[in-house]
Parts: sequence; C-alpha cells; structure tokens
Amino acid sequence: MARHNIRGAYLACTGFLLLALALPAFAQDTPLERADDRIRARDYAGAVAVLSDPALADNAEALWRLASIYETGVGVPKDASKSIELAQKAANLGQIDAAYRLGRLYLEGDGVPVDHDLGISWLEKAAAAGHVRAAEALVQAALAPPAPEAEPAPAAPVPSDPPVASKLAENIGWTALMEAAQRNAVPAVEAALAAGADVNAADTVGQTALIHATKRGATEAIEALLKAGATVDAVDAKGQSALGYAAETRHPNATQVLISAGASPILVDKAGKTPLDLAMEVGDCASAEALLQNMTSLTISASTHANLGGRALAFCAGPVLKKLVSLGLDLSVIDSKGRSTLWRAAAAGNGGGVSYLIEAGISPTTPDAEGVSPLLAAAAAGKDGPIAPLIMAGAKLNETTPSGNSAAILLARAGAEAGLKSLIEAGADLDLRNAQGESALMLAARNGHGEVIKMLLKAGADPWLRNLRREYASDIAKSSGHADLAGLFE
Repeated sequence: MARHNIRGAYLACTGFLLLALALPAFAQDTPLERADDRIRARDYAGAVAVLSDPALADNAEALWRLASIYETGVGVPKDASKSIELAQKAANLGQIDAAYRLGRLYLEGDGVPVDHDLGISWLEKAAAAGHVRAAEALVQAALAPPAPEAEPAPAAPVPSDPPVASKLAENIGWTALMEAAQRNAVPAVEAALAAGADVNAADTVGQTALIHATKRGATEAIEALLKAGATVDAVDAKGQSALGYAAETRHPNATQVLISAGASPILVDKAGKTPLDLAMEVGDCASAEALLQNMTSLTISASTHANLGGRALAFCAGPVLKKLVSLGLDLSVIDSKGRSTLWRAAAAGNGGGVSYLIEAGISPTTPDAEGVSPLLAAAAAGKDGPIAPLIMAGAKLNETTPSGNSAAILLARAGAEAGLKSLIEAGADLDLRNAQGESALMLAARNGHGEVIKMLLKAGADPWLRNLRREYASDIAKSSGHADLAGLFE
C-alpha cells in the first residue's frame, strides 16, 4: 500500500467532515455546536478556540474535529504531531473515524513509527464498531506482510513473508488464503500454504478458498489450490460446489479446470439444482458444453426440464442442444405461455439454435398463446439471426401481430437491416400497415433509420401512404426530429 493512498484517504475523510460542517445551519447553544458554527463560517481559528475549551477535553467529537483541523492546516498552522495526539484521545473515547485513521497511519508509518500490531489493533477497534473502510483495510492487510520497522537496503533479495490474516477476518472465517485465492494472487496463495494454511478451511458460510477463487474465475489460483490438495467437490452451506459457482458466475475456463480435476457435474445443491441447471439458467453455453462432455444421462432438475432447458435453449447453438437431446431432453415441450423451444430461441436471436431446432423437427410457425409466431417474436425483438432460417423453413412472411405489425414493420422499426433484407428477398409485402396505419417505411422514418429507408425505397415501398393522422413517411421523419432524412423521399 503506498503511503500517499493512506494520506489521500485521510485527507478525503477530514475534508468531507469540514465540508459537511460548512453547510448552513441555525445557531446552536452547546460548545460543540458553537464550534461547528465557526467551521461553517470558515473561522477555523475561532473553532479551535472553542474546541480547546477544557469543558470539551473528554469530548470525542471535539477532539476529532481538532485533529482534523490540525491535520489539514486550514486556518491554523499544520501540526501533525498534535493531530495524532488528539486523534488517539478521540479514538480511546470511541471515535471510530479517528481509530481508522490511526490504524492506517501506524501500518504505513506516516508521521509515526511503523507498528503493524498497533495499526491492526486500531483498525479492528474501528471495524468492530461498524467502520466499513476499516473492515476493508483489514482484509487488505491479510494479503500483505507486516511493514518493516526499518528500511535497510538488503544485500540480496529475500523471500516475502506469508500473508497475515487479521483477527476480525478470522472471526468471520476469512483467511489470508481465501483473500489471495479470490484475487488470483498465486504467490500469496503459495506463501499462505507454505506457512501451514489449511487448504480446505471454510468460512462461516462454508465456502473454501477454492470456491472463492472460482467465483472470481481465478483459474491460476484454482490450479494452485487443487495441486495443494483442495477438495474439488467441497460444498458450502447452500450445498453448492465450486463447479456450481463456476457455472452460475459464467466462468467457463474455471468450469473446465474443475472438470479436468474430477469435479462432479451431477452434485445437487439444496435448491435441487446441478451445475448444469445453473449454467443453463444464466445462459453459460461454454460451461454447459463442458459439463455435458462426459455425461451419459441427463442430470437436470425437473424444473429446468419443464422450463425447456432454461436460457441455454434460448442462447446455445447446435453442440449443446444436440447433446441435451441425446441425453433425453424433450424439445417438443410447450411452456405455460404456449411458447416452444424454437419460439424462445427466435425471440432471443439465437439463429444457430433456431436452425438446429428446425432440423430436429420443431415447427417454425407455431405461435404462442397470444398468436405471435417465432418470426414475429424475432422481429419484435429486433433480432436478425433467426429471420433467414425461419423464412427458409416456411415462415409466413406477411402474418401480423394482434396490433397489426408485420415482421417487416417490426424489423424496420428496430433498424435490423440484415433481417429486413431477408424478408425483401423473399418477397414480403412492404406496404402492410398496422392498427395506426403505419407502414415499415413510416416506422423507419420515425426512428431515424436512414439506411433502412433507402433499402425499403429501393425495394419499392410506397412513400405516399398515409397513416391515420394523414401523415406521409416524410412528415413523420420531420416531426420526429429527423428532418435530414426527409430528403430521401424526394
């Protein structure tokens, strides 16, 4: 930790204190409040005079204000020694900002001799009283060895000490090994292990260093921990293993490392989910593919199966879907909204998944319960990818949603040029109008899609159609703030 970082953190803290006190307020009667009035008026010398009153000698807040003023040197001569003395008194009386400041200063030796143990003691006192930054500083200290009491230039490089965990961190089960692992700090991991750290120790929620490393995708640390004997299938209080977290947090490289080390892809957590369930829920297709490589039966929860394989079926392409089908996943299931697997893949823009599902025999035209087909679902989402395979499979080009929007209108509205081009080439009617009387050309004008306007005009779309408001597409362009496009209609 660089010394200027500590200095900056403290100055920011004291500066905020003085700035907050500088806000307008009504006059007060107590000595402390009179001092605050002086600070608000930027009369710092007057504030010092009030705060130095013997009646406030045991007032932690008054002492902390004095320490802040002397540290920053605003309105009074800067006096670091006096500031530290006042901060110690304030901290001993329970002022946690003062305790935090002292902890950081003693760790770094900024204005005081380096004293690692004393610095940690002050930080623990502040953290125990709820000081968030003090707690964070303790975790940071878990990675670093104590600062040297002196700084002699060594004749030759010497090995670094292992990380030292703070007492507070130990109270919540957080070890230096866990901190090093989740930061992917392999040298610190190795140092902690060499110092005797338990590679399988768990924190208060049952998570080991391996789980913490996995949640961050720290593959090098994962490998170091496994090499040191970490239990690959250890589970936490939720019954979730490192492999489950790799899938849930979308870290496919970590998934592969864990599988190679023998992690079980069929462990079921307390929510009834396997790593494959978790991968499919978040659409981590790479992890799903790795998990499926060596599986011989479909280990997937009933809820995920009923939900058509979750998001994986919407986002993953052929390899994952093919393996799922070979293991028994029923792709013909329709969900509660009447949506097929292909419908959902189309709505998600998964062109590869749509192509595979068409080959697997899933209908490309079956609408959902609201009468919206896969083609319209893809167009409504502005997704280009599924349009061409759906057209090739026989999708109805000119069908409309209940509000009268065709696929051409929806794609023009979204500015989806590739999908619209596929419709044009297939012979879609470009002059269909929706319930507001608006055509694809009008929607492109309203949304400022110049290239789409050019494409539609070139394909023969009629620029002289009017909507229910009797507006031409050129009028819509102007009223929508796209006057520069109006010239395209001339």
